[in-house]
Amino acid sequence: MITVFTPLYNREKSIYATYASLRNQTKQEHFEWLVINDGSTDGSDGIMQNIIAGHDGVFTITYIARENKGLNRTLNEGIVRAQGDLFCRLDSDDSAAPNLIEQISLHYREIENDDSICAMVFLTSVSDAINGRHPFQQPSLTSFLKYRDFYQATGDRVEVMKTHVYRAFLYPEFEGEKFCPEGIVWNRLSVDYQALYIPVAVVEKTFPEDSITKSVYAVLKTNLKGTLTYYSEILNNPKASVKYKCLNSIKYFRYRLLTRTPPLRFSIPVVYQVIGGLGGILLLVYDKLTK
Repeated sequence: MITVFTPLYNREKSIYATYASLRNQTKQEHFEWLVINDGSTDGSDGIMQNIIAGHDGVFTITYIARENKGLNRTLNEGIVRAQGDLFCRLDSDDSAAPNLIEQISLHYREIENDDSICAMVFLTSVSDAINGRHPFQQPSLTSFLKYRDFYQATGDRVEVMKTHVYRAFLYPEFEGEKFCPEGIVWNRLSVDYQALYIPVAVVEKTFPEDSITKSVYAVLKTNLKGTLTYYSEILNNPKASVKYKCLNSIKYFRYRLLTRTPPLRFSIPVVYQVIGGLGGILLLVYDKLTK
């Protein structure tokens, strides 16, 4: 079975469309829709109650409403509660293509019994155009980190994880913070696992003005423990290239210098302290000049 997981926060205008896209799947069986309402303050809860009341039961809906805990804690709760062998995130402002479940079921046969492969990764679209740069024209194996580092891929993707692997790599939770970059898990997985990248778009993305994607700079700046952990782990990841480490060392020091945060417990190699420190200062100057 597949768990389609939707973290819900203040999406009264779009959550029904998300549900309708699942109701419109070419393959209706063998999936559950798990929704956790992370303390919405708009009418999202009422709309979910209406959806459940009118649902015909062709797939299972599990709905949980609780106080706000932030995206990473909500993802962790969803991963732990999932009933499916596979875990697919579908945001509450996005819509699944009609063949989402069909594509997952089709390609799962290729990776099901290979313990070195932890996920399938599909493309997304924006206004019917592929979101970002993608390097492959046919299904290909690589790690999450190499996909972004060596192949220089960009854009949001749909990571369909083997649930039991995901549970061993939950998102770190930091006191006083509600977010850390999701790439922290992908990079950790890259040390020992590969993923099957499939050049098929299965989710249509939208980016409301209040989305994390639209305000990522502010979100990273106000969640420093998670942000600095993410960048420092790249600098110590044996699978990352020197070029990728140099670029991310600059981002590490950008946020650390911007907020005058003292060093955390992480050991940063000296060469990246020098490159990152100088680059971070230049980037801060650029930020101020372009405000």
